[in-house]
Amino acid sequence: MTLAARHLAYDCTGTGARVVLLHPIGLDRRFWARMADELKGELELCAFDLPGHGTSPITDGSVSIEGLAAAVEDTMRTDGLGPAIVVGCSLGGMIAQALATRAPDLVRGLVLANTNFTQTEQGRAAMRQRAAEARKGMNAVVDTCLERWFAPDVAAADPKGMALIREMLLAGDPDVHARCWEAIGNLDLGAVLPTITVPCLVVAGGDDRSIPAEKSRALAGLLPRATLHTIEGAGHLTPFERPADFAELLRHFALKLADEQMEET
Repeated sequence: MTLAARHLAYDCTGTGARVVLLHPIGLDRRFWARMADELKGELELCAFDLPGHGTSPITDGSVSIEGLAAAVEDTMRTDGLGPAIVVGCSLGGMIAQALATRAPDLVRGLVLANTNFTQTEQGRAAMRQRAAEARKGMNAVVDTCLERWFAPDVAAADPKGMALIREMLLAGDPDVHARCWEAIGNLDLGAVLPTITVPCLVVAGGDDRSIPAEKSRALAGLLPRATLHTIEGAGHLTPFERPADFAELLRHFALKLADEQMEET
């Protein structure tokens, strides 16, 4: 199976500058609902289901970050969704980086949350191990995902949120989940990041155990027009855990882009 489907499922809500939203591994477009509620329709938010997630289809072949980005590109071109601000969290942020390098005409700006651009050998081994666990079934990985993504006190204070994340994970295809971990294990975008010339916002979670602060700093340092912002106390799924803070960052980023484009015309 490949996750490079030709057309992906998505929903668009709101009006204003168009924003394409790409969710983390194992989840679906519902991941963005809290953040969307905070924006109250101020932007046109198009939340995608990544290939093999939610209601997006899969076809035969191999899985890679480039293949996932190709699926997003195909859908954006087919449905006239570009150029847009592309926002990705975790796996979604990796795909957003690849999309910006392969289809720069579709990307007005990037917001990259809790995401990486390469792997150490230790990281590659860890991703292979996660893939092996996923192939045992989603029940085998759901608790470890929640523990890795959310601090205990955050999880305890948000039972509805944890129930939704659990529901999305358990609805997933174990083979899709495993192949996405393998794709993350092969991540290696450092050489192409300097070619991304659009404005970029890198968002880090101050308590993110999956993507430590130094990785976010390194990512921002390779992007010619990047700004780094850390949301203190936030974990790995910052847009879900701190939707109001993330929405404010996105709102400000979109307004700044609009001002810059007005100055250029």
